[in-house]
Amino acid sequence: MKLLSKFMDDAFADLAKEQIRVIFLGSKEPFTPDLRERMEKLEKDSAVYERILNVAFNYGGRDEIVHACNELIAEGVKEVTPELIQSKLYTRLSPDPDLIVRTAGEYRISNFLMWQSAYSEFYFTDKLWPDMTHADIDAAVAAYSKRERRYGGVIPAQNDTKA
Repeated sequence: MKLLSKFMDDAFADLAKEQIRVIFLGSKEPFTPDLRERMEKLEKDSAVYERILNVAFNYGGRDEIVHACNELIAEGVKEVTPELIQSKLYTRLSPDPDLIVRTAGEYRISNFLMWQSAYSEFYFTDKLWPDMTHADIDAAVAAYSKRERRYGGVIPAQNDTKA
């Protein structure tokens, strides 16, 4: 947790300067009360900014969907819709990703953004994430730009402005 603590110490001034909102994805329960308070303070203090940085700690896509459903149950919702689930996801303030870059030669989503990645395009590379260069990112974006987006039988309405 030293890395998270250092991030919060070092990054807040830069995030404020760049007007970036921080949202921690996942359950904060396992963290110490001090760290949880600092995470919540950073989220609250940066809530005025429109640009969003999602930081996934203790995050799992299945858990996120269960968490969303449990919030709806607690509110007394009798019938669940995709829009209601979307409204309770940790990422509810962010658009669904158009492109997901999967590094390290892996060909799975690993319980990551399971709901949000339903219509995402994937780019696979053998490079490890820390070794990715600007050229590697450019290659992923170039490959994505050549694709014809298809959404299956249903065009998603929630976050996709390109549909």
